[in-house]
Amino acid sequence: MPRRTRPSPEAAIAAAKLRRAREAEFARLSAQPDVRVVADAGRRIVSARRLDVFDQLFAQRALTEAQVGAARRLEADLACAAGVDRAQAGFEKVDACAPGAPGQGVTQVMVDASARAGAALDACGPVNARLLRALLEPQFDGAGAREPWRATVARVTGDPGRDAAGALVRLACENLRAVYEAKAYRRAG
Repeated sequence: MPRRTRPSPEAAIAAAKLRRAREAEFARLSAQPDVRVVADAGRRIVSARRLDVFDQLFAQRALTEAQVGAARRLEADLACAAGVDRAQAGFEKVDACAPGAPGQGVTQVMVDASARAGAALDACGPVNARLLRALLEPQFDGAGAREPWRATVARVTGDPGRDAAGALVRLACENLRAVYEAKAYRRAG
C-alpha cells in the first residue's frame, strides 16, 4: 500500500482556512433561532432553512396544521400570481411590464391565482388581509436583512405588544382557514 504524501504547507494553510470558514458559517447560522441547520458528521452544512412565522408558531403549537395549510395555500397563490416559480431555487419573477405587448409574460394561471388570493383575502377582512399579505411578502431593510415578523405585525396592526403578535397571526390564519373551509363547503353542497 503506497504511503500518503504530506500536503504542501500552502495546501495545509488553505485547508485550515476553509475549515475555519466552514465552522464559522455553521456557528453563525446555528446561533440564529429561526434557522434550521442540517450538517453532516464533519459539521459541513448540508442545508440551512430560515423558518418563517408560520413554521415558528406551528413548532410552538400556536398554530394548527390546518391554519398553516391555509397560509401555505395563500402563499402559493400569491407566488403564482406574482410570477414566482416556486420550484426554481432562484425565485425569479416574470416581468409583466417588459417591453412589448402589455401583459407580456402573464399567463391565465397567474390571473386565476390572483383572483383566488384576492377573493380569500377579501373574505377574511381588511386587517387580516393586510397582515397576511405583509407576512407572505417579506419586507427587507436597506441592508437586505429581513424584517422580524413581530415588527411586521406591529407595523401593520399598530399593536406593539410582543405577546399580542402571535395571537394576531393566529387569528388571521384561523379566519383564512375558515374562508377556505366555507368555500369548499359551498362547492360540495
